[in-house]
Amino acid sequence: MIDVRLEIPIAPEAMARATPIVAPGGCFAKMVTPGPTRKWQAQVAELARAHMPTGVIDEPLFIDLLFVFPRPKALLRRKDPDGLMLHAQRPDVDNCVKNFLDAMRSFWRDDSLVCDLRARKRIAERDGRARLVVHIKTLGPAAAADASQQPSDGGAGEPRRGGGASARPATLPLFQPPERRVVTDDGSRSSPSSGGGCAVGPSGEHLGQAPTGDCSDAVERHRGPGPASGLLRAPPHTQDMVAGPVPVSRTTP
Repeated sequence: MIDVRLEIPIAPEAMARATPIVAPGGCFAKMVTPGPTRKWQAQVAELARAHMPTGVIDEPLFIDLLFVFPRPKALLRRKDPDGLMLHAQRPDVDNCVKNFLDAMRSFWRDDSLVCDLRARKRIAERDGRARLVVHIKTLGPAAAADASQQPSDGGAGEPRRGGGASARPATLPLFQPPERRVVTDDGSRSSPSSGGGCAVGPSGEHLGQAPTGDCSDAVERHRGPGPASGLLRAPPHTQDMVAGPVPVSRTTP
C-alpha cells in the first residue's frame, strides 16, 4: 500500500503546446515539448523523488492535487481575505494536471493507472507561497464500491456545504419521445404503434383501432400538409381503414 503526501515548493504551470520541428533534410516534423515546460517537469520530478517509492508503481492510483498560485499585488488590499482564494482564470486546471502527470510519469507504468483524480486551483494566502500539494495512494478492490460517495469537503480550507451532509448526485429523467399521430383528410387522428393504437376524431371522440402493419408504416412515411402542425397525413388508400365512431367516456385533448 502506497500513501504519499508531499508539498512541492514550486509555482504551478500549465502544459505548454508542443512545437513541430523538422530536422535538416528531413520530410517529417517531430513534436517537441518547449524547454521551459521540460525544465519545470524535471524540477518537480527531482523534488518528489525523495518521497516516492523506488520501484515503478503498477497499481490503480488515486491522486489529489492542489495547485496554489502566487497571490498578485491586486489582491493584497485590506478588504481581500487572508486565506486561500479561488483561482478562476488561466491556466486551465486540466492543463496543469497534464503537466504534473507528465512530470511524474517515471514513477508509475502509465497514466492509465490513475483511476481517481481530484484537482483544484487556488490563490495563495496573504503571507503564503506558490506550491503543489500532492496526495498519491494506491487503490484496492474496495475502492470501486466507493465511487458513488461524494467528497467529504469542498476543498482545502473550505467547510462542507449542505449542513454537514454530502449532497446526492442529481438523477436526470429519461427522455420520452413525443407521441406520433396520423391525420386523415377528414381530420381524424391516430397514434400508430407496432401493436396498434386508437384513432381519435377532430373533437376527441374515439374512432376505433388505428392502422397497423405495412399500411401503418406507409401512413407514417407519408408526409404532407395536414390540419394540425407537426402531424402526419394519411394517404387516401388508408383512410378507409379507420373504423366508425365508438362512444367512450374519456376524450383526448
